[in-house]
Amino acid sequence: MIVRLILILGCSASGYAIAYHSYDPWWTRIIGLLLGLLIALCVIQIEQAIRKVSLRVILAAWWG
Repeated sequence: MIVRLILILGCSASGYAIAYHSYDPWWTRIIGLLLGLLIALCVIQIEQAIRKVSLRVILAAWWG
């Protein structure tokens, strides 16, 4: 849970910082923050989906 919170905060802060260093209007910073949040939530969803798949299926897909 703490790792997910750090991921959400890090991605959101990164999105904000990337938008902050451009010389665009103030609302682009909010969009950067929201895109970072969206990316973090997508990564968490993918991680939860992968946890439901057995290791045997993952290895068969990798080498098969």
